[in-house]
Amino acid sequence: MWRVITSLTAMFGLLSGVHAADLAVVGTIDVAKVGAFKKPKKSFEQSHNMSGMFCPDADWCLVVSDELQGLHRLKVDRTGELPLLSYDTALTFDPPGQEFLTGHGMAGTDFEELDLEAIASDGDSVIFLGSHANKRNSGATNPTAHLVAIANTAALKTSATATPQWASLDKLFQKEGMFPDALYKQLQCGGVNIEGATVFDGNLLIGLRSPTHGTDGSTPGAFIISTPLAGLAGEDFSQATLRVLPTEAPLIGIRAMETVDDSVVIVTGDAGVNDLKAGVTMECAANINKEDPARPFELRAWKPNDGNVLAPRPLVTFDQVTEKDFDGEDVRAKVEGIASDPGRPNAFFVLYDGSAEVRYLTDITLP
Repeated sequence: MWRVITSLTAMFGLLSGVHAADLAVVGTIDVAKVGAFKKPKKSFEQSHNMSGMFCPDADWCLVVSDELQGLHRLKVDRTGELPLLSYDTALTFDPPGQEFLTGHGMAGTDFEELDLEAIASDGDSVIFLGSHANKRNSGATNPTAHLVAIANTAALKTSATATPQWASLDKLFQKEGMFPDALYKQLQCGGVNIEGATVFDGNLLIGLRSPTHGTDGSTPGAFIISTPLAGLAGEDFSQATLRVLPTEAPLIGIRAMETVDDSVVIVTGDAGVNDLKAGVTMECAANINKEDPARPFELRAWKPNDGNVLAPRPLVTFDQVTEKDFDGEDVRAKVEGIASDPGRPNAFFVLYDGSAEVRYLTDITLP
């Protein structure tokens, strides 16, 4: 089937790629300067460092930031030709109970930073995943990044505070064949870094930015872990499986995921990371996972029931986007959020880490 589609696209120029400059801007995330976001820099980072998005219904969406307890609700106005998104409110999670904290070696932990990187949903619940990664600049462990929050969807729409079930994926990664050596390892040395997730056919699919397969250039691929959703809250990962999606080049990882019917759309992109800050001791000889702006961000299609292979051509190749950071310096914005629009078929909202704007893709036909 993929070969037929490839031939048609080559002949007729279909799927020629959408450029970021062509994407409509349908909203700006303007986080209110209150509470934890009262300081201008915190508010700026919260609205710009977006890392995941999900829209339960046509009139509202959720977005997460990898800064602080970055969880926000957006409103969607459908009166115009395109949807218009605006900021609604910041959401907060009640922290885990003492029994959970003690059992996970987290007693006394400060829950200021969750490092949320991905959102998935089974309809009734929304699942928020921390990166399970060490800190990018200092290389230090980040205990609260090793958390998963499972919250009621309806409650997230009506309340500003959620009381989720809490879990961790540490037991999953500690299993043989599931990167136990990469857990709690610095990102520069190939440590675990979750950035995508979705629910498909009763399983939670977890997309890794790193590690990736074939960093020596041989059979490169991106890793996805599949584990039954029913076992998540109880941290039962006995039926988890590892899937490797071949990529055209090494150090290409998963940046975002979304299920649409029998397909999963995946944003792939640079798996690399900046060097550690000066003076920090690196666990390996050098940064083996160095970032490279030449690696593009692409929207790819995958049919999990047909095996571990991406559609041969990207649905979208995103142009590079440059934004300003809080100090006015140019930064490379990175595609890290994709959400199907429940109010319009074949349309997706797109988030860039580094930009406060919500962009919009239309007329995306899946193979």
